[in-house]
Amino acid sequence: MSLNPLRPRLFARTTWQEAQHVAGALRTETVGGALLLVAAVAALVWANSPWFEAYSSLRDWQVGPHALHLDLTLGQWAADGLLALFFFVTLYMQTVLGYSAVISGLASLPLSIVLAALAPLAGRLSDRIGSKPILTAGFTLYAAGVAVLILVLSTRATPVTFLLPYILVGLGIGCLFAPLTTEALRRVRPEFTGVLA
Repeated sequence: MSLNPLRPRLFARTTWQEAQHVAGALRTETVGGALLLVAAVAALVWANSPWFEAYSSLRDWQVGPHALHLDLTLGQWAADGLLALFFFVTLYMQTVLGYSAVISGLASLPLSIVLAALAPLAGRLSDRIGSKPILTAGFTLYAAGVAVLILVLSTRATPVTFLLPYILVGLGIGCLFAPLTTEALRRVRPEFTGVLA
């Protein structure tokens, strides 16, 4: 059986120039952010599909050294990574972009202001209409903010570049705090609510 030389093979070796082009494209911030965004959307679709059991077992898979008490599930690692993201963005602003600690802190101030203003309102609104729509909006806004943040990160970014992502994340987290607490305490017996609150 002979192979047709004009027909491309799927796993054939590429030329050095083509390999360098692909490697250069994968190193850019936009492509990396887009790949993370595609992975997040794929995980969201998978988690809400009939194959949820497979997603759940992967999310609950434990990874990490037990001796250092870092044997966490993949879901816990992902949650910790999302929270640590903002520490690394601030560090990025200082080390890569060359901004001072004050400017880096002021750039993240919109997140805190929006969060503090919205959290009490989201709590009152979730008491009226229920937590589910507020939580859905919160997670969606948080994901949109992180996606925009990933897409705008570059070596030419200014503090104003971070305004929209931080506002979106602040809106998202503001919609999550009070309704998540309400949902967590809703099924607790009344005699334990003071202990758990």
